[in-house]
Amino acid sequence: MNDKDRVNQSWENTISCEIMQHGRDYIIRLSGGTHMHHHHIGAVSTAYYAEPIVESVSKDHNRDATDTCRAEKEISISINHKDFITSKNPDPSDSQDVALTHSSSQMYAMTHVVPGHKEAVLSEPMAMEAAKMLRTTVTVIAGIHYEQLQKHEIDQVVEAAWHVFRKALSHAL
Repeated sequence: MNDKDRVNQSWENTISCEIMQHGRDYIIRLSGGTHMHHHHIGAVSTAYYAEPIVESVSKDHNRDATDTCRAEKEISISINHKDFITSKNPDPSDSQDVALTHSSSQMYAMTHVVPGHKEAVLSEPMAMEAAKMLRTTVTVIAGIHYEQLQKHEIDQVVEAAWHVFRKALSHAL
């Protein structure tokens, strides 16, 4: 083991990553610091795939999945993201008066940061990576705190956090 690995290993010993299934989705908690009382919430990021647009038979009232209003003839549907992404040409006859508009199924992320915290540099890309690998919605809650780190030490902590995260994610797959 070289010096760099030894340093990263010491940071990894103070960082934890827990992955919990929440229905079909996942919650990931990334925390760390010299002491347990340093664990906190610094940023929360949720990555998700965009839902397809639902069109009613009348075509008068189109809504996307974020709308809460529905026209009289619209019905609520649930789509498995894996099926939607791999299905290039859904058969409208199977959808009981509902047609799916082609969507690129883009991934999006929403992040909330507690003022003064920098964990979003970890939480958002980690949520995106996990959502892509797990093919579902993922929320990452991150809070890591160490006292008076130098720039190179911050870089080491970030690298160690990614290593711990990826190790935990590989176990979840």
